[in-house]
Amino acid sequence: MIPAFLAIAWLLGIAAASFTGAEAFASLAAAGLLGVVSFAVRPRWTTLALIGAGSVLIFAATWRYESTTPEHSPIARFNDSDSVRLRAIISDEPDDRGSSRLYRMDVQESYSEGGWRPDSGGMLMRTSLFPKYEYGDLLEIRGKLETPPSFDDFDYREYLFRRGVDSIAAYPKVRVLEHGRGDSLRSTLIDFRRSLSSALSEVLPDPEATLATGILFGTRANIPHDLNEDMQATGTSHLVAVSGQNVVLVAAFVIAALAWILGRRPAAWTALAAVIFYALLVGGQPSVVRAAIMGGLYVLAIALGRQNSAGITIALAAGVMTALDPQVVHDVSFQLSNEPKQLRNPVFVYAPRRGA
Repeated sequence: MIPAFLAIAWLLGIAAASFTGAEAFASLAAAGLLGVVSFAVRPRWTTLALIGAGSVLIFAATWRYESTTPEHSPIARFNDSDSVRLRAIISDEPDDRGSSRLYRMDVQESYSEGGWRPDSGGMLMRTSLFPKYEYGDLLEIRGKLETPPSFDDFDYREYLFRRGVDSIAAYPKVRVLEHGRGDSLRSTLIDFRRSLSSALSEVLPDPEATLATGILFGTRANIPHDLNEDMQATGTSHLVAVSGQNVVLVAAFVIAALAWILGRRPAAWTALAAVIFYALLVGGQPSVVRAAIMGGLYVLAIALGRQNSAGITIALAAGVMTALDPQVVHDVSFQLSNEPKQLRNPVFVYAPRRGA
């Protein structure tokens, strides 16, 4: 229970910082609340030591959140002005949006005063479906940058700002300068996922092949438009979004297949490696990372023969995720992954003992 208590203290500090902009009074109030509630539930002298450790974590979480708060990027100075020339690397996989495609770009240089000069910043580029550019491509872009809009029901500008994006370029002129400038490990995983998708396409007809690819890897680009509309109308679009369900199935299949042969603990460690590999393979979205951490904790509980609780596991998973990236609390998928209803839907993996 002590790790869960400390995780809750950390999350309390993150919550206080995110709601108040990392104000000191919020951290003090959170520490006071933690102390009062903890001592009321367990009025012992040993509780004071836990309260002290939890209070330290609350202030550490506040500092961590404040230190990772994004700042406006230098290229934002070009927003809503004349056309500009930039050199930028595609830093994420393309996102198909019907008749157009979105690219997340990391700017490397800008052209000014007759030459290319080092620059930086994140931007979104919208282009037509063809030609298609790939992750890691270095592009030269000529066009106007715009400030992301804010809507009455959704602050799109703030949403992108939290992800390091301050500018949008719509249908600029693009020229490919170089390929393969992305992370080599991620490029390898993307290529491997494509080969798996191609293998599915060879053994299954469409639309079954594209649907299977979407369910397994979260790839929606090739799903027919009418099938997308049908899934939206029936409320089944979540089936092609990688989630905890996928992670649990990976762990369950590996343990069920190997526990009879290797034994429970070796099968659990193998399942843990499979979960990590799968999370990397599908891209590591917040919901997948949360599910991978939860799945890993469950697998460890199986390997060590410990009892586990869904609530404790969710708290630990959320604590780890916010420690790695405190700004993830603003991600909708993170919030949905950790909403209270998840506590009512724990998943347990049966791992028989060898020889049982």
